[in-house]
Amino acid sequence: AATRTEPCQALSWSIAREDGALTLIGLAPIPQGTPYVATDRAGRYLLGAAYHANQVWVSRIGEDGAVKQPPVQIVDGVGTAHCVLFHSDNGTAYVASTGLTGVQIFRFAAGDAPLSNRRDAPASTANATPRHLAMRPDQRFLYCMNETSSVVDVFAVREDGGALIHVQSVDPRPASERHTHGLGADIIVS
Repeated sequence: AATRTEPCQALSWSIAREDGALTLIGLAPIPQGTPYVATDRAGRYLLGAAYHANQVWVSRIGEDGAVKQPPVQIVDGVGTAHCVLFHSDNGTAYVASTGLTGVQIFRFAAGDAPLSNRRDAPASTANATPRHLAMRPDQRFLYCMNETSSVVDVFAVREDGGALIHVQSVDPRPASERHTHGLGADIIVS
């Protein structure tokens, strides 16, 4: 987990198999309040979307499952980063940022600077505000909830996860509500 107030920290807990009880095993500083964190598919790195800092940060996860050190990488200029998501190949990380019109795509590889080769997915509209992401289990499609319009953008995912192709936009609100400012917040694939 990550806190959103000072002192900003990543917190790690172990989970008891018997009863699910939590035991705090790690605290580490992070650059800013972070509304969303995700682990890479190997469980070795924790990525955070630091909304007010316009950053994405990357911290190492120790053998014991804890984050105990400051981030090994901080990527600036990721306008109001709100969500991070990994492709199943663990070589691609996607970032939704309400301050940018396209989903940010990063190459991901273990090391001192795990995120590289940043590029944008095509924006669905000139005023898109990507907030949350979800991936279809077969990894063929990525869904993006836009905050200010509540429109859901659908992107086809290349096999290597390296590119997204916009294929559809759907406004789930009733037609009578589509002229108002949306409040899209989350998206889940069941």
